[in-house]
Amino acid sequence: MNVLAKIAATMVAFVVVVGGGFLVANGGATATSAQEGEGTTGTTVQFETEAVQLRNLTDSKDFDGQVKFGAEWSLPIKLEGTVTARHPKGTVVKAGEPLIWVNAKAAFFAYGDTPLYRELSKVETTGGQRLMQGDDVTQLQEFLLAQGYNDKERLEVDGVFGHSTERAVKAWQKANGFDETGKITASQLIFVPEDLRISSEPRVGSVFAELTVSESDQKLIVSASRRDAKYLKEGARVDIVVDPTTTIAGVVSAVTEVTDSESGETKLEATITPDDPLPDSTTTATVTGTATSIDDAVTVSVRALVALSQGGYALEVDLGGGKTELRKIEVGEILDGFAQISGDVNAGDQVVVAKS
Repeated sequence: MNVLAKIAATMVAFVVVVGGGFLVANGGATATSAQEGEGTTGTTVQFETEAVQLRNLTDSKDFDGQVKFGAEWSLPIKLEGTVTARHPKGTVVKAGEPLIWVNAKAAFFAYGDTPLYRELSKVETTGGQRLMQGDDVTQLQEFLLAQGYNDKERLEVDGVFGHSTERAVKAWQKANGFDETGKITASQLIFVPEDLRISSEPRVGSVFAELTVSESDQKLIVSASRRDAKYLKEGARVDIVVDPTTTIAGVVSAVTEVTDSESGETKLEATITPDDPLPDSTTTATVTGTATSIDDAVTVSVRALVALSQGGYALEVDLGGGKTELRKIEVGEILDGFAQISGDVNAGDQVVVAKS
């Protein structure tokens, strides 16, 4: 007797999707107890089939991201006078590039962890007459060499402010319109560990008061429910969709839990670091996180799955000529209405599906 005929004779069967699982409601009938490999030889029965297919299964979700640049702070540059030129807000400035122009003279910064806490010059003015030395002098020498001021290749990075360092400083001062004093003050140069993003726009023509900056590295901050944690795991790769024509790859660099003080709800806050800079005008972007991605998975629609009474699942394979056969299979990921399967079934096989 045909398997479908058995099902029709003993029960009304239907497949129910429940949280990614499948149930066959049969009221204890024998249809789901049909053995693997049991075929049919009887009357031809009309049924709906579909092909087993290879497809890519992807479980992904989109999140709204807000562009951030880290904390802002005021630079410790000591300038007196009128602002004569400035960068637009959002400009990223690197070591050796002007930060701002006051009285038509630029102020610069060099890379360094030690701040400029003293005037740098050849002679130490405290504790007797001796050559100045220290980490800040080393940073200055590294900056001068990076900018091409090497005192005819005599300048060395030794942390001692000697004659060669003084000559290199004077050459840099001359090139940038400063008096050639051989001394560095905070009106000319300061030390900062990294590139800076200009956060304020002092008005040209006003008396200089301060210049506010932030870290230059762009980050996207995503707020998400804790149940979406699988899409935003630390170290996971994501896609950042800036607009319909621009998508940039990125990585989840940090994930923290944040509790709302008013509602008491705890949410995830994920920091996304783009591989390449986002366009300057970007303030928001869509972040696509992927929890599961399987290429060339052997799949069937969930309508083809038959739950067996002894546990597990089977497919009813169309053998042709109105004959079918139940074959037990293993079910893997279930995404977008399709199930990844393995067993005695191959891509291209026709299987019976429940009528839609």
